[in-house]
Amino acid sequence: TPSSIAIMNEDQTVTAIYCHWDGYLSHNGRKLNECYATEELVRELIAGGDISSLGKRITPTPGSGHSFVNSEDEVTVYYGRDRGNEGFEPATLPTVEAWLNSYAQEYNYLFVGGVWAVQSPAWSSGEFKQLDEALKDPALVD
Repeated sequence: TPSSIAIMNEDQTVTAIYCHWDGYLSHNGRKLNECYATEELVRELIAGGDISSLGKRITPTPGSGHSFVNSEDEVTVYYGRDRGNEGFEPATLPTVEAWLNSYAQEYNYLFVGGVWAVQSPAWSSGEFKQLDEALKDPALVD
């Protein structure tokens, strides 16, 4: 389930990345809410560019041999760092609408004002829900 992960910048622009796997609330939603709860961590996560899969950690253990095909358990897998692909850098877009028009996936996560929000075309007509509240709703969590 693809998702996009973004942060609202001070100037109201949005910096975003794509995530290929497990974008649903019970996976990426929980990990973002539990492991990436500060602006510093969110910016570090996004700075690495598009990802294949989101882990609980960004940085692999030195000497672990972490790569795209041999990933360390619970470490985020990046297309650039871990696969050697180019052109997967984060993008900064002028507005939330521009981000959603460019990146919209089944789940779209936005860190704004120190909290995560989530939007999904599957259950909304564009409005965002606070992520911690969405995670409590059994009708939304897979």
